[in-house]
Amino acid sequence: MSPTIRSRLRALSLAGLVVALPGCEHGPSSMNEEIQAPRITLTPNILATTLVPGSTLQVTIAVQMSGGPTRANLSLGGSLPPGVTASFSPASVTDAATSTMTLIADSTAIAERFVYDIVASEAGTNFGVTGRSAMTGQIEFPFTITTSGSQLVTVGTTGELTIGVSRKPLFMAPVGLSILPASIPTGTAVSFAPPAATGANSTLRLGIPANAATGQWLVKAVGKYGASLDTALFLMTVIPEPVPPDITVVATPASVTVIPGASATYDLAFTRNEGTIGMGSFSQSVSGLPPAATATFTPTVPQTTTQMVVATTAATPDGTYSLTITAQLGTLVKTTNVTLLVATPPNFSIVLSPAAITINRGASGDVNVALARTGPASTITIDALSVPAGVTLTPSPAAVNGATSRLTVAVGAAAVPGVYAITVRGVSGSITRTAVLTLTIPAPPPSDVTITALTHNVSMLSGGTTQIPIKLTRTGAAAGQLLELRTTGVPLGGNAWITPSTTTGDSATLNVIAGAVGLYNVAVSVVRGSIPPTDIAAITVTNTEIGDFSILPVPQSLSVPSGTQAGETLQIGRTNGFTGAVSFVAITDKPADYQVTFSLSSTTGNVIGMTIYVSSNVLEGPHVMRIKATSGNIVHEVSMTVDVTSLSTYPYPPYYPGIKRPPE
Repeated sequence: MSPTIRSRLRALSLAGLVVALPGCEHGPSSMNEEIQAPRITLTPNILATTLVPGSTLQVTIAVQMSGGPTRANLSLGGSLPPGVTASFSPASVTDAATSTMTLIADSTAIAERFVYDIVASEAGTNFGVTGRSAMTGQIEFPFTITTSGSQLVTVGTTGELTIGVSRKPLFMAPVGLSILPASIPTGTAVSFAPPAATGANSTLRLGIPANAATGQWLVKAVGKYGASLDTALFLMTVIPEPVPPDITVVATPASVTVIPGASATYDLAFTRNEGTIGMGSFSQSVSGLPPAATATFTPTVPQTTTQMVVATTAATPDGTYSLTITAQLGTLVKTTNVTLLVATPPNFSIVLSPAAITINRGASGDVNVALARTGPASTITIDALSVPAGVTLTPSPAAVNGATSRLTVAVGAAAVPGVYAITVRGVSGSITRTAVLTLTIPAPPPSDVTITALTHNVSMLSGGTTQIPIKLTRTGAAAGQLLELRTTGVPLGGNAWITPSTTTGDSATLNVIAGAVGLYNVAVSVVRGSIPPTDIAAITVTNTEIGDFSILPVPQSLSVPSGTQAGETLQIGRTNGFTGAVSFVAITDKPADYQVTFSLSSTTGNVIGMTIYVSSNVLEGPHVMRIKATSGNIVHEVSMTVDVTSLSTYPYPPYYPGIKRPPE
């Protein structure tokens, strides 16, 4: 019986439709014993399949059919994970044949476990038989990455380390490598060699910028293949650029001045940078000390500050010394310089020779000023204090660079007799020294004439004119004697004279023209004896803005031979913008015996001529002529002396044009 018939009968028997056929050697019972149920059996050579992304796995499936099926189609029951595909070759098999199932996991597959069935479905017959084989699957992570340890990198340099790639069997795909940007300093240059690891490792280079922040960074390295990603951490310490070792030493103050025997103190400051860590302690020294001087340091081993004291002695010579302070740390040596000035302080004393002097009024005397100096030479200015009125002290020279000066003491005629302590002072910088000169002005011997200013204190406006009456008191031989009168102490910028300048009488007039503002002691004296009789009129000149004028006869005493004429000049002083016309009148003691003419009836100028004719009736001797000047409501009067002398044989002086020669 053919296999086909046998299988069909088996099916019918199962359905209860099988009957005995003629010629059959067996009955139905024996026939049932030979018929089997249709079956398809699958036997994979691997029941647990393991894949990695990017890998392929082949499973050999043995197919056994019985009970009727002769062909089956292979397929999968259930679904595979994303990224995993399966195929059968051949997809349709016969009994006792094999098929190869190929599983492929692409890069998108992720690690996981899964189950599925291999299904064989009967084909070409109607048995409806299916064979299954339950399978398990595992997608493993394809790789892990590792680092070679922590890194120490200096700013501005490149650090290098190895990234290891540990692969699962069958995983040969390249692994992309990167560094998480947030885990490294900003601006770091990252590179891998090779950029994608195809083998067991790749070299990572990190270029740290020069301005990177220093410190520790937990760097994350990332390996990636498709959906598979692994990370590895390593510690990177970024350190500053190595600092060359350096030290400094600073000393203050830069210069100290001491006298011999004194001490100078300097403060020293030492610094060291981090490059000197481990180099030990500083040492310090000083050179250039002056003779007979020593230096001490406190503390002797400096840390950050030290005080250096340089002690001099009395034997240390004056001079300027440059001190070199040396700081040493290991092989590093630094120096700084300070100046020590040793100077004997300038000093001097004053010795007067003589220390006491007697000088009459109207006379002068000299005093030698000896200056004994110590220390450096300096200019000494000489002057005097507590000088009595009417006395002047004039140093020569006043600014002394040597050892001596001469002091001229002049006693004016108006000085008051007495004994005076005058302070002679020398000044040099902040140093002042003095010596006392005792000046004795002896009282005049009794005189047979005295002179008195009847007004001793007069106030005047600058540019003004005043007259002060003078009284002469005569006794003995002075009575009726012709005496000469003089004035001293003329106001600055003004004038003063006395009229008459010679007289046998008992009165005279002091004429004063005020000049610069100030106080002036105008002295009137009689030329008589070694100590002329003298009196003082104190003139106080104050400022004014009122326009005014003054008149000054030039000369103040005019000699005119009897019966002749002489020329005189009147100077007009104008102050504060005064421009008015001034007219003049001459007043004499005997108007009939004088003829006075002026070159102009009035003038707005500063000078005018005057001619004085004296007749032969005027007695020889001094006569007072008053000159009155008027400008508006301003009237000033001065006086002058007309000294009438005997007629000489000299020809007449020339006359001004228009002036008539007087009769002889």
